[in-house]
Amino acid sequence: MLEQKNVGALLKAPAKPAELQTQVATPAPVYDPAMPTGEVRRAIDASISGELTPLGVLARLALAKRGNTSAFVQLVEDVLERDINYIAARETVTESIDAALLVAEAGGPLARDKRIAAEVQALLDSEPVQAAIGHFCGFEDFGYAAAELIWSTSGSKWSIENIIPLPPVWLTFDKRDGRTPLLLPAREGDMPQPLAHGKFVYVARPSYGLPFLRSHGYVGAFYKALKSMTLKDWAGFLEMCGQPLRVGYYDPKTIPNAADLRAVQRTLRRALENLGADAWAMLPEGTKIQFVESATKGASAAAFEDLARYLDEQVTKRITGSVLATGTGNTGSGGSQALGNVHNDKFVRKLKSTAAVVAKAIRQHIVAPYVAFNYGADVPVPVVRFAFEEPEDVVALTNALKELVPLGLEVSQEEIREKLRLRAPAEGEARLASPASPAVPADETSQGAGFSAHGKSAATGNTQTFASAEEQDEIDVLIAAYTADDGYVRADEDANSALLSAIESASSVEELKAALLAAVKDADVRKFQDALTGALLTSQAAGEFGVKVGGD
Repeated sequence: MLEQKNVGALLKAPAKPAELQTQVATPAPVYDPAMPTGEVRRAIDASISGELTPLGVLARLALAKRGNTSAFVQLVEDVLERDINYIAARETVTESIDAALLVAEAGGPLARDKRIAAEVQALLDSEPVQAAIGHFCGFEDFGYAAAELIWSTSGSKWSIENIIPLPPVWLTFDKRDGRTPLLLPAREGDMPQPLAHGKFVYVARPSYGLPFLRSHGYVGAFYKALKSMTLKDWAGFLEMCGQPLRVGYYDPKTIPNAADLRAVQRTLRRALENLGADAWAMLPEGTKIQFVESATKGASAAAFEDLARYLDEQVTKRITGSVLATGTGNTGSGGSQALGNVHNDKFVRKLKSTAAVVAKAIRQHIVAPYVAFNYGADVPVPVVRFAFEEPEDVVALTNALKELVPLGLEVSQEEIREKLRLRAPAEGEARLASPASPAVPADETSQGAGFSAHGKSAATGNTQTFASAEEQDEIDVLIAAYTADDGYVRADEDANSALLSAIESASSVEELKAALLAAVKDADVRKFQDALTGALLTSQAAGEFGVKVGGD
């Protein structure tokens, strides 16, 4: 409980009460759109983003490592605008978290703690919090995310009226530790200020050094530069090798005048250029161009395609933990359920890891101040987590039931039907039966209380358990062997009764053998053999002619 109470006491930079109900992080006024951004927060950035070339990306990544947040944010925003694979992978994670339930659980055992948790749950379900979850998940792109809380009061109750996302470029970091987030000033010459507790939400993974060095955007930008270079070369390759080469010829011997020759060359070149792409050549008559290909280097674009796919898969693997979550997998296996399950498990782990960081920030920067403002700093803070609905593994469930129910585990049919999404059969509907028996209507009753070679007696009131096809074959072999025995005679009534009682308790061949061994341990084995044969044959005959064994 001590840890939960301490969450509400993180007041390193408390906000002033007057600031809680007004917007503090407003952009600097912009009178000239051409004004450079500088170290102030502006609504309009007139800077021109650089090309995603290898040299340009590496230069801006070098600036980011020296603490230039602005250069890094612009680089990642370029990736977010241009790389479809990166956007798809990130949206897969964000949308999965956004669709999950945000749950509040009581921070203590008292009735007051449960009442506060219910109140916090209403806060988490409110429109401002739900709308901000997607922005909070964006911390994976830049390494951090921040938002401003706007509070309101109704009597003596504090509540959150709005949550305003802050652009990542409005923040910088303390150069002394590289971790403490600072809000850039709105006026030239002012100093950056720390984020006040209770006024701002800050989301980042716990680590040392600059947060954005561990971000997905840092890696995505580098791979985007390599892919851009690959696509550029790919386009040039297809233009040169995917188009027919247009060759224009002229005979300088027939045009001796130099001025006329230049005019012919200009006309021929203009005609070649107007026919399409750059795959053209202009040669004097009698000359030629020869293309030589080696056995290991052909005119194929597969190498460019493979490299582009490889780069996409590396970024997807970093973001989602797998390459099948967004359909970029190129495993060559032709499809595998086992492989899909492994990739899904990795994706779920990455998803829960990201969700845990967001939930911790919501608890620390939204729920803790809410509880402290309304109930005091010493009240336990409710636990906040994302609840993901994972699909039920029907195969594992049924296999477990097959093993545990015969051992005596009692299971509710209603619960199992709900997990399998199966309703109870209505009156009069045909019902599925075991493979050894045909489906029977619901209104038909069982065949009396006598002995059945397929399972337990109906007179016991227990659920009927049928032997499998293999077990039934073994029982039929036993019947045939006993029938062929010349010494077969009908056993006396006592032996027959004891034998039937032993057989009635068995639901499989193994249980039948065990029951027989127990019944004949101290008895005349021959007599029990005769009793078994008689019981089986009587039951078989009764079943064929529809006669109830044992009477009513």
